[in-house]
Amino acid sequence: MTRHPFASFKPKTLRQAAFFSTGASLALGAVLLRMGAGLTTAAAPHGLASFELAWRPAALAAVLASWGDAGVVTARAMTFIDYGFLAAYGLSLASLSLYVPGASRFPRLASASAWAATLAAALDAVENAAGLLLLGGRPASPLCLVQAACAAPKFALAGLCLAWVAAGAFIRAPRD
Repeated sequence: MTRHPFASFKPKTLRQAAFFSTGASLALGAVLLRMGAGLTTAAAPHGLASFELAWRPAALAAVLASWGDAGVVTARAMTFIDYGFLAAYGLSLASLSLYVPGASRFPRLASASAWAATLAAALDAVENAAGLLLLGGRPASPLCLVQAACAAPKFALAGLCLAWVAAGAFIRAPRD
């Protein structure tokens, strides 16, 4: 497996990247959570995530109709903010994947997790582009498929990265 570009960073640089990007992720995540509180409806029980994972045009139309014009405006604003969030969480998860104590014991797993974080952020960017077109009134098919096909693996990859970071934090580094 190809080493992640961050793997050549000094531990201090990884620590700084992890600290600042995790802080930015938490701050932007809090903003997005607060903004998205009004997007939870019967047709969108998971708010914006219901929109992102609407595989069929009919499901997408139901979500948009349940939000109304004000909800669509909110979703657009959230999607623009999500570009900053994806950069922050992508950097956070990638740097944490390589910085946790377990990374020195399992370098391939750490590198795979860092690449997964990078891929999750890239998928999120494509998903957001499709979402903005959909929120702008573009025909749902095939954009809803593109959006959902990026969102589903993004969530899975980010979840795997979080699992590695959590586990890697408790794995002791080998003694020299």
